[in-house]
Amino acid sequence: MAALARASSAEDTSELSIENITCPITQDVLIEPYKITCIHIIERLALAKHLQHDNKCPICRTTISSAIPDTELAKKIQELFVKVSDANKQTFEDQKKYLEEDKDYDDVREKLICELLKQAKPRCEPDDTSEADILSAASSDSILRRRARARIRVRLPTYSLHLYTQIQEWINSDNLFYAEIITDALSVSNIEGLLSQDDIDKSYEKIAKAFIKKANTNISNLEDSIRICKKITKSNLKCEIFPIIAIKYAEHKEYLKAFQSVKNIPNYFFRSSAYIFISLIVTCHGFLFILKRLYGSIKDLKAKLRLMVGNSSLP
Repeated sequence: MAALARASSAEDTSELSIENITCPITQDVLIEPYKITCIHIIERLALAKHLQHDNKCPICRTTISSAIPDTELAKKIQELFVKVSDANKQTFEDQKKYLEEDKDYDDVREKLICELLKQAKPRCEPDDTSEADILSAASSDSILRRRARARIRVRLPTYSLHLYTQIQEWINSDNLFYAEIITDALSVSNIEGLLSQDDIDKSYEKIAKAFIKKANTNISNLEDSIRICKKITKSNLKCEIFPIIAIKYAEHKEYLKAFQSVKNIPNYFFRSSAYIFISLIVTCHGFLFILKRLYGSIKDLKAKLRLMVGNSSLP
């Protein structure tokens, strides 16, 4: 996103590449750029759609408290991108037409960003979200996911490299949703092996492990980590991540899910070892539970004996 910030700078008069003026949500050239609180730039319609289910920046997760049209950048896009070549002009016109005709944006076309900001709320964790909110967010997520996959397939190789860098930024800023969308898109549209499968797998690995870390506050994040891990092609990475997921479930006393997670380990030796380890954890938890109950019973018995003998005390 540093490139986009430089593109928005008034002093920069060099020709703009599409990587410099790409919306992080639509993954296409900006038509109506809006600058939000954290200085990130987002397409107006995409921002409006995003604010319907989340009031945090899709890049850095800063709460969006303000959003204004970036007229300076819009002018530079015309002067330093659109007017530079017929190809650039066509790219701009195609995206403009795409946004105008995309029915997914119809419900926010006439809405003011300032009004949406007042209504916007943080995207809730599943435990705190009503069924209606979940369905609404899932619908928006599906729209973005479908659009990203469709649009990225026709991009130039250099653009795919730019997206791979963007994936790492999203992972580092804990914006795992968009990181997964673009990784999915690159995994199915990789042009002539431009990005190695190792790079794709590494992205999935980082996303999965990030979800595992979030499981300490919400155990449901492990379901996301399992879903991501299943997309990895390398067996050794699956053998590393699935046992971690199983152990996390066991630590939270979700024993059935722990054993179900172990089933996903592709290697027989690692799968058997994980079964044994999870069984030991379950046994230890059971033993500690018995000791705790036994200690409680002894404590209750001593209390009853004290009542029976009055003020006398036990050694």
